[in-house]
Amino acid sequence: MRCVNIFILLVLIWGSLLSSCFSHEEQPSVADFEVMDFTLSMKITTNLETLLNESSDDLRAIISDEVERADESSYLDLEINATKDLLLRGWSFLNVDFFFRANQERLQLQLENLLIELDGDGKSVAIFVTAEIPEGSEYLTFGWSQKFGDLVIRELGESEGLYSGYLSKGETSPKIPLKVGERSSRVAQFFSYMLSGIYHIVPIGFDHILFIIGLYLVSSHLRSLIFQVSLFTFAHTITLGLASFEIINVSSAIVEPIIAASIIYIGLENYFEKERNNYRSVVIFAFGLLHGLGFAGVLSSLELLNQGILMPLLAFNLGVEIGQILVLIFCFISFGFWFRKKAWYHSRVVRPISSVLVLTGLFWLVERLI
Repeated sequence: MRCVNIFILLVLIWGSLLSSCFSHEEQPSVADFEVMDFTLSMKITTNLETLLNESSDDLRAIISDEVERADESSYLDLEINATKDLLLRGWSFLNVDFFFRANQERLQLQLENLLIELDGDGKSVAIFVTAEIPEGSEYLTFGWSQKFGDLVIRELGESEGLYSGYLSKGETSPKIPLKVGERSSRVAQFFSYMLSGIYHIVPIGFDHILFIIGLYLVSSHLRSLIFQVSLFTFAHTITLGLASFEIINVSSAIVEPIIAASIIYIGLENYFEKERNNYRSVVIFAFGLLHGLGFAGVLSSLELLNQGILMPLLAFNLGVEIGQILVLIFCFISFGFWFRKKAWYHSRVVRPISSVLVLTGLFWLVERLI
């Protein structure tokens, strides 16, 4: 039983290593839409590299021809105007991965404009589309291919009850009634953002999961564990809130390597220390601030200030805490309940798992610095 439980945990951790390309917080794409007189107008903002890498074979063929003629190693090295032209020419192939439906009828999205801009994480593209909604339609649904990642969808306007939601990869929005008075309640929207917070811990928040496992390993008492996790929670809540209100802004190129380093640190400390030392609380608080900046990369991209940031912030943060509790429950069931009081717990459980944490953190650190 002992070997089976430890083996399962190690496999799960190494599974996270193999999924390292998803180990950092990827900012979701944002889709803003407005409906006036049965005309849909929409702006989709997404990462250019992801859009082009994951596009159809037909569009990639157009890109390859252009790159070859330009004698460039990558389409991202092309001038912005040239890249824009590629997307304009390839819209008929790209547009199959986007859909808006009125009732069950798929709308024909007409490309109006494209803007490509440089930002802190590379190039982003804003796609402006319109569509005519058949009269008599009662609701809309929106979605896109899961290969493009997560998507925030927001309705613009001055009315109360405007729709906003977070769609995980490949997920389709719930029905959005065309009559504002029939829109989903604030409670439904709250749960949508809460589920998004859970999702960013379990299953895709691998680096945050490993850090929580590291906290669990050498917490010999429940009171000590609750204190550490609460301190970590309080810290990342601070920076998550500050970044969401655009009071602070730290590039993910800085935050992500330090988050990887935090996993290395916690693993090394667990390996050599059997008990929690006096300064561990300070370290946990500092790393909690950094992990909060990692989460903030998701929420800050929502730009929800005009719609009220407080509700999505609280809901997302609550989801994160629920996700962390799920990780702690997993640790307790997997090895804590069975082995914590054993004399060999540190040598046979803590040290092997901590070694995996250190190796995984090193892998991510190198990956994020290159």
